[in-house]
Amino acid sequence: MEWTGDHGHSLCQEILALEPFKAKRGSIARGQIWEQIVNNLNSLEIPRFKVTKRSVRERYTLLIEKLKKKLKEEKKASGIETDMRDVEKALEEILEKEADAENTLQIDKKKEDNAKAVGMQNRAMESMRSIQKRKEGDQVKDVENAQPKPTITRRSGGRQWHI
Repeated sequence: MEWTGDHGHSLCQEILALEPFKAKRGSIARGQIWEQIVNNLNSLEIPRFKVTKRSVRERYTLLIEKLKKKLKEEKKASGIETDMRDVEKALEEILEKEADAENTLQIDKKKEDNAKAVGMQNRAMESMRSIQKRKEGDQVKDVENAQPKPTITRRSGGRQWHI
């Protein structure tokens, strides 16, 4: 299939609508979203699509890389304002949403890690408390049953030599 501007625009609209980047990278949920994008594109009459999940992801990656390169060049050329096509505007919006979603996922992961750390710390403190209580209980028993320990004396059995 040959990709045209209309194909790219339709692809971007589907990506914006379903937002596959909100699911974790490499997850089943993200794959299902891409599959849904493919099904939606293949069901369109105008423009006609005949794509697979892989071809759609590769095309999206290619478009994003081209846009990043163009934005980088514009930044270097400071002050040059170029007209952006509809596809490029949509891709720029996708990039912004993807960055926001990635930040949200990172924040959620940090919160989850902090919660795990607090849980581990609490368990460690509980085990320390139980050990401490056990030791205190042993000391109380020792004080109650305080009997002097018998002392063992040893005598030397060695011989003395006189020369």
